[in-house]
Order: sequence, then structure tokens, then C-alpha cells
Amino acid sequence: MFTMQILDGQLGLTPPSIAGASVDLGIASDGLPGTLYTAGDVGSAVAQLGQGPMVEALADRLTVAGGPGYAMPLNPSTVGTVSATTYGGTGTGTVVASLAPHKEIKIKIEAGGTPTTMTFRYAVGGAAYSAIQASGAGPYVFLVPGTLCKVTFTNVTFTALDVFTVSTAGAVTVVGTGPANQITQASSPVDVYDIRVTITTSGALGVAVFNYSLDGGNTVSGQIAVPSGGVYVLPNTGVVLTFAGTFTAHALPYTIATVAAAFTTSDVNTAMTLLLANALEWSFVHVVGQATSAAGAATMASTLDTHMQTAEVAFRYVFAVTECPTTETDSTVAAAFASFVSKRVAVCAGDIGHLSSITPGKVTRRNCGTVVASKIASARPGTSIAWVEDPPNPLKSVKSLYRSGIEADILDAGRFTTVGQKTGVIGYFVVHGQTMASPGSDFTPIYARRVMDVACRVTRASLLPYTSQKIPVNPAGQTNAGKIQEKWAVAKEALIRKKLLAALNIGPGAGDDADAVDASVVFDRNEPILSTKTFKVAVRVTPFGYAENIAATIGFQNPAL
Repeated sequence: MFTMQILDGQLGLTPPSIAGASVDLGIASDGLPGTLYTAGDVGSAVAQLGQGPMVEALADRLTVAGGPGYAMPLNPSTVGTVSATTYGGTGTGTVVASLAPHKEIKIKIEAGGTPTTMTFRYAVGGAAYSAIQASGAGPYVFLVPGTLCKVTFTNVTFTALDVFTVSTAGAVTVVGTGPANQITQASSPVDVYDIRVTITTSGALGVAVFNYSLDGGNTVSGQIAVPSGGVYVLPNTGVVLTFAGTFTAHALPYTIATVAAAFTTSDVNTAMTLLLANALEWSFVHVVGQATSAAGAATMASTLDTHMQTAEVAFRYVFAVTECPTTETDSTVAAAFASFVSKRVAVCAGDIGHLSSITPGKVTRRNCGTVVASKIASARPGTSIAWVEDPPNPLKSVKSLYRSGIEADILDAGRFTTVGQKTGVIGYFVVHGQTMASPGSDFTPIYARRVMDVACRVTRASLLPYTSQKIPVNPAGQTNAGKIQEKWAVAKEALIRKKLLAALNIGPGAGDDADAVDASVVFDRNEPILSTKTFKVAVRVTPFGYAENIAATIGFQNPAL
């Protein structure tokens, strides 16, 4: 009889690296909270998730680092706002902004009754009606999926087959017995806008002409006649302009600002629980959006650290990038994080003028976390994201800074990751990519965190097959009797080391793409495995050195002396 066994796993190959795989958590206009989305390019990201801070961050990532990219929308617990209008020009005309859904919403009552027993369906943007939705005790608030609009069913008796429509201008109408005010709406702008409305032709309603910008004048619309009814919906923004009076053409614009919808730590807890329960492998998560204060940002960082520790216990070696506002003084921001320590959380501080990867030329004020996360995703695990000569530098989607950041400063010393300029070099760079680890920790640099996470994943995957596997030991009468056999140990050490070297790209020709200098694997030959049932292994990685401080001397030289 002839038999043949085909062996597998003899080449020491490792699975594809997930070191650049990341997940964005944040606000999106069209996505369903708690649902994990995958996008291979900017177009697919926009088609699935619409607009918003998280979508812009995902688009930046896809543009800088390539796909696929992953995202999970957060519940927009806090409704966004729009400011009063400021105007320094002449004329008596007024422009007032309000908020409405960016897509038309229809609500069809299926079973009549009070909100406790009533059921309904919804349709967004002309799409088909949803499945039947149950309501709750009145007044019942319902976030319409695919929008940032919350409709409230007042505590009255609804009539079956009534159809309520919430227009993009914010008006609620009803076909049926109604009345329309049985439903109210509260909407958020789909993103952060610095709106400028400029009157270019004088006149009353229906005569005056204007243009508008959503990003402070960087990009401007064409010329638009002021509607005779006075109401103009800024397309796909969730913002409605109401004109009144007679207008005078003037170079100074009417200025309006919006604040995007926001989430809470509870919303992030919900999302992280779902994300960690998902089988998808990723290396870091970026929470897109910042608290209103440094203290709030510290609370969010602590929340994320708890989830990162939970992940590590479950053998998921990941880290988080979160954001902190710098609207307070630098010393206040630093003080808020003085007692916070985490080896798996990086906090990005400082706002930038961010160039959109979705709308060419559009510039929006955002936390630098968007570009920092993209830089991490695009860089090799062992490469410092602050390396000036790394090809993606300078950061191409940064147009300006909202705080200085020339070389080191108080926030850099406070363990924050910031973006700044380097004297003598054109452009904007990550000053130091660092976690909130305690001073002196091996894992202060983000590259060290990433390299160790890669090594941990490979080591666990390589050693797991030895659980309850037959391990040969030396027989009685031999040296180290009852302990692991040398020949077997040497062969397995070499196999696991080979996998580590491959995962960390260590070898001839790797050059700057190598993530470490060397790796070693040593089995404990002295462990009495028969009695302890324990297999001890020491894995070590030799990292690259990085010169964060350079000391140079310079002077003249006289060749004749």
C-alpha cells in the first residue's frame, strides 16, 4: 500500500498584516449606528455613510493609506446646533439659519393609537418604506436611520394610514386626519460648517442675488437668486436659510457657524462592545470627534483605555486614537491629563485646517487626529510617524494650524500627539507620535506600541497550536530528564522566529521598510513540563533606535592651522 501525507505550515508563512487596518467611530449622516461598514475607496465610503466628520476621516484614510477602511457610526445623542447670524455690512435684510433633515422623511402610521401601542414605517429620500417599527411611551423620540433627524411622536392618538412628511426645509405636513403637529423634528447639520452668505446683487426677495460658502470662503457656490418665499435649503447640509427684508450688495458676508451632532462616552461604550465582539481584525480605532473640554476628553480617553485593556486580556492587541480640544489654555489641557496614563491610547491635541478628500478645495476646522490616524495607517509599524523624510510627509491634507506647534511645546511634553511645523522645512508634520504611557515607558512611541502588537499577534498565533500538543521530553537517564528535548526546541524556535522576522519585515533588502532589527525565541529547557504542565517561552524584539534629540557642533576651520 502506498500512502502520502501532504504537510502544511512548513514554510513559516504569516497571515497578511493588519498593522494598518483601523476602524473609525464617529458621526455620519447616512450610516446606521452600531453597524460596521467596509469601504474600498472614497466613493463607496460616501455612498454608504453620506457626510460628516467620520466620513471625512475615513476618506482621508483611504486617500492616504489605501483601502479597505472600516467605520462604525456612533449614536448622535447630542443634537447639533446652528449659531445666530453675524453681519457687519449695510442693508436691512436678514438671514437666519435653522436645521432640518438633509433628506426628506416620510412617516406612515400602520396601527393607530397612542405612542405606547402605535406602529409605523419610515422612508428616507424617496426610498421604499422600512419594516414596521414599534413605538414606546409618549412622547416617543425616534432617530430616523440614514439621517441625523430625531422625530418626536407627541403623546396623542395617531390615526392608521396617516402619512407625515418632514421636508428638507423642516416643515411637517400630513396626508390624513393629522394634525401635522402630532410629529415634530429636531435635526443636526451633517457636518461642521463656517457659512458665509454674500449678497452680490441688491434687491428684495426674488430680486437679490447671493452666493454662499460652507468653509469660510475657501470654496464658493455660483450665483443664486434669493427665493421669493425667502427660504433656501443649503443642499445636503441640513441647514436652511430664511431671507427677509431688502438686501444691499456688500463685500462683507452674513456669517453662520454650525456644531455637528455629538456622542457620549455611553455611545462609545456601546460601539466598542460591538466592535470587540466582531470577528474583524484591526490594529487601532480612531474616535472622530472631540469633547467640549479637555476634562471631557480625558474621560473619553479613560473610557477607551478600559476597552483596550479588555481587548488585551482577550488576546486582541490593539490601541486607540482619540481627540482633545485646545480651546482652553495649553496648561489647562495638560493638567486635565496629568494623572491619565495609558500604554494603548494616543490623544491628539490641536486643530488644523483640513483639506477634504471628498470635496476638492474644501477646508474644515478639525482635530489633527484625522491626519494623525491616516499617517499611522500609511506608515510601517516600526516607522515613526514623525519621521520628516518618510515619503507621505509633509502631511498633504493640512492647510493650516489653529495653534502654533513649532518643535516641542507644553502639549508635546504632556504626552499628547500634535501636528506642527519644523523650522527650516516647508509643510506640517507630526511633532511626536506618542501614547499616554508614563514617562520612561517602552511604549511611549506609537511605533513601539505597533511593533509589539504585531509581535504579540504572531507569537500567540504561533504558540497556540502547542496547547495540549505532544511535546517530547528527555527520558530517564539523560541530562534534563523530563524536560523539553533540545532538538525539538531548536526546530520550533527557528520556526516561530521565522514567522516573527517575516511579520516584522526583518531580512536582507528590507532597508527602511524593516520594522525591527531582530527577534529571538527561546524555549525554557529547565521547565519540568511533565509536572508543571507549563511551556515557557521568551520572545524578544530588538527595535530600531530613533534620535529624537540631535546635538551638533559647528564652526570654522582654517586648513593652514
